[in-house]
Amino acid sequence: MARLVTRFRPLRAVRVAAIAVPRSVIIGMEAHYARGEGMDKLKALFREHGESEYIGEDVSQLEHALQAAAWAETAMEPPHLIMAALCHDVGHLLLLAGHDLEAMEGLGAHKHAVAGAEWLENEIGLGKDVTDPIGLHVAAKRYKAYKTPRYVQSQLSPASQRTLELQGGPMSREEAIQFEQHPRYQDALRLRAYDNAAKVKGDKPWTLEEALAAGGHQE
Repeated sequence: MARLVTRFRPLRAVRVAAIAVPRSVIIGMEAHYARGEGMDKLKALFREHGESEYIGEDVSQLEHALQAAAWAETAMEPPHLIMAALCHDVGHLLLLAGHDLEAMEGLGAHKHAVAGAEWLENEIGLGKDVTDPIGLHVAAKRYKAYKTPRYVQSQLSPASQRTLELQGGPMSREEAIQFEQHPRYQDALRLRAYDNAAKVKGDKPWTLEEALAAGGHQE
């Protein structure tokens, strides 16, 4: 994989999204913008725990988050999905911050996707266009493992393969049909791809503030 730092133009994302996404869609996304106090709380969580090791991978929590957001920006995703990519593993940070979450064999927090999505919605003020894909990104991994069995070996790291087992393994047919009924399941699948790619040692393609700006949260 090419180094991410050569592929991104931070802060270009806001302009690109404004051009690529119809205004009607942008208006519909306005609910995802968080309160200033909430953004301060989110930034503090990243700054206090972002340098911690990312579950079984050779990157930090912050490197993983920034890389995922940068992949979303490169794919010309709208701001809400860039924000979702940045924050998708906040649930692991909440475990490190002492929240009452169940640990998963040293591989982060069990049910971190749902816990993170709920915290981002209730405490930070992000809308469901951001939090729904976050809450579904573990389910998206299980869905992909059901739909494309080779996905597990070809796309998932050893640590992610182990967490897949702990998270219930590939979906059943019935679970997959139910997953496909969610209006944002396609967003969750794209988020999953950015998550899988965001494990390049030593790469911080942009700063936290630049990633937040690309996600629609400028100072």
